[in-house]
Amino acid sequence: MISADNSRDSPDANSGSTNTSQHGGGFTSPGDGATTCPASDRFSNPEIVTREADGKSRPRGMRTGDSRRSRSPAEIRNFTVSVSARTTPAGTRVHRANHRQQARMLMCLAREDRQRRIGKPLHRHGDETLLRWTRDRNCQTAISPPETRQSPNRSGPWEFDTIPGGTLSNRAPNLCRVTLMPRQTSPCAPLPGFLWHSVAGCLLAMVAATAVFALEPGPIPQWIWSSQDHALGAPVELRRRFEVRELPRRASVWVLADDSATLLINGQQVLQATGTRRIREVDVTKWLRAGTNDLLCRAINEGGTAGVAVALTMEPNRGPRSTLVSDPHWVTTNHSGMDESVRSLGLLGNLPWGNPEGVSEDYYQWKKALGPATGQATTQVAVLPGFEVELVRNSAPGEGSWVSLTFDHRGRLILGREGRGLLRYSLPPADRLEVINETLEECRGVVMAGRALFANANNSRGLYRLRDTDDDDQFDEVTLLKTTEGGVGHGRNALALGPDGMVYSIHGNNVRTNSPDLSPRSPLRNFAEDQLIPCEWDRFLFDADARVPAGHVTRIDPHGGRWELVAGGFRNPYGLDFNAEGELFTFDADNEGDLGTPWYRPNRIHHIVSGGDYGFRQGTANRDRGFAEHLRPVVDIGLASPTGVKFGTHSQFPGKYREALYALDWSYGRIYAIHLIPRGAGYEATVEKLVEGSPLNVTDLAFGPDGWLYFVTGGRGTQSGLYRVRATGEGTQQLLVDAAEHRAETDVARRLRRQLETYHSRVDPVGLELAWVWLGSHQPSLQNAARVALESQPLDQWQTRALEADPTGERGAAAALALARVGPADLQTALLQHLASRAFPLETWHHLAITRRLELLRCLVVCLTRMGRPDLPACREWAARLEPLFLANNRDRWSPDAFLADQWLAELLVYFDSDSIVPRALAWTETLESPTERMRYLFLLRAARTGWTPPRRRQFLELLQGLDHHVGGNLLPVALDALRNEVLAKVPEEERRELDTLLNAENDTFSQQQQALAARPVVKRWQTSDVGEILQRPHRPNPESGARLFEQSLCIRCHRVNGAGGSVGPELSRVANRFGPRDLLEMIIDPHKTIDEKYQQTQLETRDGKVLVGRLVGGDDRSLVLATDAFRPRQTTRVDRDAIESQQVSQTSPMPAGLLDTLQPEEILDLLAFLRREKTEPLPK
Repeated sequence: MISADNSRDSPDANSGSTNTSQHGGGFTSPGDGATTCPASDRFSNPEIVTREADGKSRPRGMRTGDSRRSRSPAEIRNFTVSVSARTTPAGTRVHRANHRQQARMLMCLAREDRQRRIGKPLHRHGDETLLRWTRDRNCQTAISPPETRQSPNRSGPWEFDTIPGGTLSNRAPNLCRVTLMPRQTSPCAPLPGFLWHSVAGCLLAMVAATAVFALEPGPIPQWIWSSQDHALGAPVELRRRFEVRELPRRASVWVLADDSATLLINGQQVLQATGTRRIREVDVTKWLRAGTNDLLCRAINEGGTAGVAVALTMEPNRGPRSTLVSDPHWVTTNHSGMDESVRSLGLLGNLPWGNPEGVSEDYYQWKKALGPATGQATTQVAVLPGFEVELVRNSAPGEGSWVSLTFDHRGRLILGREGRGLLRYSLPPADRLEVINETLEECRGVVMAGRALFANANNSRGLYRLRDTDDDDQFDEVTLLKTTEGGVGHGRNALALGPDGMVYSIHGNNVRTNSPDLSPRSPLRNFAEDQLIPCEWDRFLFDADARVPAGHVTRIDPHGGRWELVAGGFRNPYGLDFNAEGELFTFDADNEGDLGTPWYRPNRIHHIVSGGDYGFRQGTANRDRGFAEHLRPVVDIGLASPTGVKFGTHSQFPGKYREALYALDWSYGRIYAIHLIPRGAGYEATVEKLVEGSPLNVTDLAFGPDGWLYFVTGGRGTQSGLYRVRATGEGTQQLLVDAAEHRAETDVARRLRRQLETYHSRVDPVGLELAWVWLGSHQPSLQNAARVALESQPLDQWQTRALEADPTGERGAAAALALARVGPADLQTALLQHLASRAFPLETWHHLAITRRLELLRCLVVCLTRMGRPDLPACREWAARLEPLFLANNRDRWSPDAFLADQWLAELLVYFDSDSIVPRALAWTETLESPTERMRYLFLLRAARTGWTPPRRRQFLELLQGLDHHVGGNLLPVALDALRNEVLAKVPEEERRELDTLLNAENDTFSQQQQALAARPVVKRWQTSDVGEILQRPHRPNPESGARLFEQSLCIRCHRVNGAGGSVGPELSRVANRFGPRDLLEMIIDPHKTIDEKYQQTQLETRDGKVLVGRLVGGDDRSLVLATDAFRPRQTTRVDRDAIESQQVSQTSPMPAGLLDTLQPEEILDLLAFLRREKTEPLPK
């Protein structure tokens, strides 16, 4: 099966990282014999224009004062490339260039297939490192020492600023200054072998000329809105006041809006925006003024989701640009007339909006680092102004793939290998790598505590302490402190030394907590699944073995004594670290397979507090925002693969960067700078992209004794490298004045929260009273700390008080939730009566804020899941009580959490067997535009036991069928099939026959398509060995013809292109950004060669010798359900568990071979042209 992901664009994986589609032909390299190189070896752009200091533009090859002629490409090929950077023994820096000089550079790259090579500089010439590129017959790269520089009047250097790929225009952030010098005629000096393992970082500058990234390094806009409900069609005002030190040379702004927005600067309307897909910049230079400025965005929501994203960019006369974006610094006015912070809905790119047009991302950039270690660099890097990146060392063969690092007490790096063992590396000039342990397997976490090294060995399933007992600089004592049960996929991850002297360990959701070994003083104790209506087919979704508390944080004293569970409710957080105030943070992972489902939640930064539950549950029980007992994230990042995190507390970074949290994204090759904004006892954040590379599969980071950031790449057997990020001091003076933060109030709130946390593990009457007082806090982190403290006190000392408190108030609602979580079952009647009489009357409900409604509904759900189902009369009473509340809200108003209340009411009505919920919810679902919200209601109704009629079942299945073309992750079709099968299993047989027409209508159409395909004569049984012959055919491909063939060859049955097609296989829009024509064609011809793990099938062998292969889409304790035909995903086969002899992952792809056998070579090229054109048009009707 073709492995692709349409939602994430990237440069062609087989193009040598150079966009050559616009340049044909090749070039002849210099040397004794001419060697013709392919087009991808050409210069990245055939046009050079320089802008000299006098402001005039000149053609390529021409210096100031030299107007005689332009130089030919052949002459330019004989240039020496010089990177303007000082060097150190550790490597070469990558500098940002002056933004005033922006011209295109001709960059000669070596041939594809890993022949792009360059070594550390052999010589230095003044302040410049001179690197000579020459070509031998095989287009290999050699390096020669510099010759005496020519006089500037004759043949001195010409300086150019590179623009990556020539695609980012004047918005390119990572301009690298290079100098082109006429090449001297001298023999090439051989490259010493010892230099190959430590490739110079200057390569980062050179290949950066072809990098294409989603957004340039810098601040990332967030989607924002008011947290309160507002009338549809009424303007919501979002404001930002900012200071400008001096007027910019140019300023521009863009706005994305769901649904529309008007932007004013200093009272002047500058633009109107509608939609979330297209960025349109407007010049606003004349509206800005030095000093204080005001941005006002009047946004309007006509219905459904709402959000606004804004970016204002200012370019100074000199230095880097400044960007102001929508983030939590913006304010709005609440219903009381008071200013409050806006609600962040996540970074640009978050669902439901996704990326705007033109923003490209490469989820699979890490695959470019696969293959044996070569000791050579092939990375493209973009970096924030004022910083530089250098490659310190690449892994050599036999050194493994690196997944963790820390510094020891002598300033040496400890590296954890993905396989077995630990390494120790002494930085240059020592430049020494040694093995210090060969037994511990996959140490994902390493941290030094004094002279002891602690290692979280994932595949060894334990936390170890290593010590040097005889002072010979070797760890001769290895002690197992704690064994942990469970799997190793989302396993034992990073370690951190806490301010309390404890060692903190963070684990993914495959690790078990070994409850009997945990201290009874653990802050996190009262956790449960709390799923009102369990889903039988959750076991067939990802993380099937995950159980609460799922991913979690533990702490242990350095001697292995007390072991405590601190927090939980994560999926797979890899890193953790403390800030200067002693607050703990992590970067937790999403389940990308859940994209498009109602239970998806994005990757996010979390502030970890004592007793915190962050809401991850397996399968359909997973929770996003709005749950009263789960803490909110600091910020939603969106699509990512989180790895290490580290604060810059001990760095030499300037200003706010010293306080930032640096978070790594492995899949997209990014380092984020998370700038925390204290809010009460918790935090919000703004986010900058510090570094982005390709491939740059970042795994871990640490700050060295020199104060600079070091990070490593690796994982999944990829090539590893050690990099260093320095602050250059250039570009740190911004036009914008940083927003002021008033920390006095937040410091008090934080100290109060910590005081409450001391009562999470001890009983004290003072703690009870303190907790009761602060249950009434409006600050979520503070109220959560008070509730956990209350739950830790004897129940008989506060249950009466909880039943007497008004549940419609802050304190009463929190106390009722605490009682539901820890109270015995015999308290259920009293608690339900307490809620029914005071919180759920219709007249009371109408006056409650959305947040209070959600707290009360959640309290009711927890009461039912933990205390049991009430008797039948009580269920009928509650059904009658809740029915008037469902859809009773004013549907002309909306807030980010408004839809949750009705969804939770619908679930409760299904639970209480309401007779009216099925017809009412189906009618409401018909009106919803969001496929995800439709799916949520259909999922809830699947469990309804009353209210069904044949027309309503047909209506349900028609609504469900309408979701078949909903775009999402690989688990979306699994969930839709399982949902359909669960409902059909309850349909009486006579009624099932009446539904066959609906269910088989698409199969009838497919049968006709299949017959038409079968009628076509076989041209050839194409093999992968024929790929070269096909690609060399002299034919001008026709993408329109390819679009028709995409449908006729049945590709459209499983694959989606621009929203049209099936969802069984990967999305193929923009697949050209990921695969070259050869790779793409080989995967079509032989789909079984490489199968993406997300699309692997299950193979069952029965006791009578029958073998079944298909997608596991459902089942129960007695049977499994397989979809065995990828072309007919709704046709399933049920297999009794007792009849199964064996079950394993299939080695065959669901995509059949031979789909191209009826196509002529020219038709195959047409099909490739359709799949590979940069902007795929919709399929013909």
